[in-house]
Amino acid sequence: MWPSLYRAEDLPAKVTAEALKDVRSLSLTFPIASQEDNYRTKPASYVANLLGHEGPGSLFDVLKQAGLAESLSAGLGMDTGENATLEISISLTPEGMSRHEDILPLVFDYIEKIRQKGISEQRFLEMQNLARIDFRFREQGNPMHEAMRLSRYLQDYPPEDVLRAPWLVERFAPEQYRDILDRLTPDNLLAFVLAPEPELENPNRTDWYDAAWAREALNPEALRTQSLPELASQLRLPPENPFVPEDLAMVSGKTMEQPTRLGAIEGMDVWFARDTRFDTPKANVFVGLRTPAARASARSYVLTQLLVDAINTNLNAWAYSASLAGLDYSVYPHLRGITVRVGGYNDKLHTLLNRILLQVAAPELTEQRFEIARQQMIDGLQNKAKDRPVEQTSEFVQTSLIEGAWPTDAKLKAAREVTFDELQSFSETLLSQVDPVMLAHGNLTEASALNLARQIDALVLGDSELAQVERSQVRQLPDNETKVSIEVDHPDTGYTLYMQGDNTSFEERARFRLLAQIISSPFYEEIRTNRQLGYIVYATAFEMLETPALGFVVQSPSATRAEIDQAVQEFSNSFEETLTALTPERLDREKQAVISKLLERDRQLGEISSRYWREIDRGMDSFDSRQQLANAVEQVSQQALLETFRKAVLERAQSLQVVTGGDGLEASRALGRLTELPPVPAS
Repeated sequence: MWPSLYRAEDLPAKVTAEALKDVRSLSLTFPIASQEDNYRTKPASYVANLLGHEGPGSLFDVLKQAGLAESLSAGLGMDTGENATLEISISLTPEGMSRHEDILPLVFDYIEKIRQKGISEQRFLEMQNLARIDFRFREQGNPMHEAMRLSRYLQDYPPEDVLRAPWLVERFAPEQYRDILDRLTPDNLLAFVLAPEPELENPNRTDWYDAAWAREALNPEALRTQSLPELASQLRLPPENPFVPEDLAMVSGKTMEQPTRLGAIEGMDVWFARDTRFDTPKANVFVGLRTPAARASARSYVLTQLLVDAINTNLNAWAYSASLAGLDYSVYPHLRGITVRVGGYNDKLHTLLNRILLQVAAPELTEQRFEIARQQMIDGLQNKAKDRPVEQTSEFVQTSLIEGAWPTDAKLKAAREVTFDELQSFSETLLSQVDPVMLAHGNLTEASALNLARQIDALVLGDSELAQVERSQVRQLPDNETKVSIEVDHPDTGYTLYMQGDNTSFEERARFRLLAQIISSPFYEEIRTNRQLGYIVYATAFEMLETPALGFVVQSPSATRAEIDQAVQEFSNSFEETLTALTPERLDREKQAVISKLLERDRQLGEISSRYWREIDRGMDSFDSRQQLANAVEQVSQQALLETFRKAVLERAQSLQVVTGGDGLEASRALGRLTELPPVPAS
């Protein structure tokens, strides 16, 4: 028998550490035996599936409903081949952090429920069935990633099982489940607490980040004494999963080359594409609820985010079983409103969509959840000030030039001011005006797509007034270079030089894509390798909403903004000779590199669905944007490339330089000027 990872006399214990950002977490680590030899039965997965379940009455659901937790996951941690750990990780709210000692006994209450009633052959058969379905209809990944994944698996599995090992669940193994559960006890616990400002007496300090931490022994009897009896009484194990797919047949008919518009159902554009090319009984449905209310102000942006949080919170417990059964969904806000996406096995897809739509139409709002989500948003926005300097300089480019995007300061001010009553009013009026659109793609019939559209109309659109919500555009920079300086609490210098194209035509986009391809490696080699000016260095096609651009990004621990800019100018001047001397053969190779990436073969249904949805958002009814762009790349001449380089890079016409420190326009004054600019023309 192998010795444990931790000495028995050192457990139970708690390690508390200071977080450098506003994050709060509680992790429970239990030493267990290595699971490498159990890959055919997966007892750790069986136990972790129950511990990490998010359905009604689960440990996570009870904690979240009480306003104590934001997320929970469970699974195998490290496995050395001799020893392993099983880990439960909980992201806590501020109140949850203050009561984390009360949460620990609740975890052990739930473990005891699993120990007493969680071992059942029915649960095993469900797990086995879903694993078999997932393996049977597993879609291809990137070949390079697949090869790397399989090569890693060869270290853990015999060659004959390497393809199917992660999905193998061969037999009901109650004795193995009990072996693991027997190790999930208060005496065998190492808890980790991460908090922004923990109260620690005489703490230790980490070597690299000087973060405070301390270790203390835990009383196992206290871990067995329930501090939250009301919550403990709500705990229950998950029921049978109603979303397990039963009809896995493929619909008849050929795969359609592109979506077709089925018409407007009560003003909603309905797009449909039958697609069975991957022989998988799956589909994806997108519902776009565009509304002018979502982008009226930074305040409306914040309210939309909070409303979507409420919708997702209310759906989480109910829809978790669907996610286990191969269905997934997302409800997310964007510049034009809210989008609902549902995907996976099409058999029960309509049931999941129906429930989501009911919640979108009439979200259940609580003041407790509002306050938690609002504080989370405030924390997240404040944490942006701790992002790397180049992340902040590049984000300034986006927020200042994209219509409807709001700077962090404006969003933070709005998040601190909004009220629960305001959210309730906003919820009632958000969809009073709507510009709806839907895409159904995959293993579906036209009739089922139309039924889904009628479902959307009946549940969501109702009394909504139809409106037209135009797509956001990018603002066009003035002819000269604009320099902006932003304040960042970081010793490094951040530098982003954004060089904008003249218009959004395929020809202009092609020139900038090709220029980025050619300049990327030499820029890195000169600035990073030869001059060693920074450890984050790259040149990129900085395209936003089809507006072409080239970006030079540098973060340096030693060089000033002026030194970086001088080096960039010197590189640019010398690179003109490289472009001038480019041979037709070299230019053709660079073109093919760009074209190959643009026209890379789709390997999964979701990739195609997302591409179709982006085309619908752009209003590109021909669904051939990438082919048109590839054709334009093929036609770029060396002379056109040189002209674009000279104007954008050498003359810096229509460019925006954003740095940390420096002597440019102060950020708020710059924003005032930039947001008044007209949009980039279409051609």
